[in-house]
Amino acid sequence: LAMWNDKYDKSYRMAVNLSPRQLYTAGLEDTIKAAIKAYKLEPKYIDFEITEGMMIRDFNFFMEILKNIKETGVEIS
Repeated sequence: LAMWNDKYDKSYRMAVNLSPRQLYTAGLEDTIKAAIKAYKLEPKYIDFEITEGMMIRDFNFFMEILKNIKETGVEIS
């Protein structure tokens, strides 16, 4: 993604679906930060997608996780 944006002077974005299992994985935020750094990505071009059904299971838990993920600079939809 970073290479395409540089090569073509564009602002391509990438959406990534997150499953409930991934959201329950300890250290998800650290994994996201490490991937952004390793691949030299601009977080603003990454959009993590979740389903509304995931929020129903444990609203407060998911809100805390999403807040932490959002603090990495990525988008959430």
